[in-house]
Amino acid sequence: MASINAGTPEPGDGRPPDEPAPHRGLRDRPLGKVFLLALVLGAAFVVARTCGSAQQNVTKDEAIEIAKENAAFEPCPEQQCVQIRFIQRGIPIQAYWAIILSEKLDAEGQPNRIESILVDVVSGDVSRP
Repeated sequence: MASINAGTPEPGDGRPPDEPAPHRGLRDRPLGKVFLLALVLGAAFVVARTCGSAQQNVTKDEAIEIAKENAAFEPCPEQQCVQIRFIQRGIPIQAYWAIILSEKLDAEGQPNRIESILVDVVSGDVSRP
């Protein structure tokens, strides 16, 4: 006569009863997961601070003065004659001050002759777009 339980495993996890359960690794423990997350976030913070920083050596006012010195004409002294923006261009990204200077304003207060100048934020080098 055949056994009813033939071929079915005994209840349990399949290990012999005398073997202890294996220890969970650090990554499987909740404290280990928190530790690994903190480690990854810390590394990302360090990389963002060192590699992605745009150290601005040339201030906005210094960039305007550099642009005025390199303009093809004498820009007017009024505030409407100067427009400045911080831009980033290229691969890898390079930071610039984009400055538009006007020679004078017309009767309606609009700039009539303009020149665009790019001033490198780090070195202060001048280029034209």
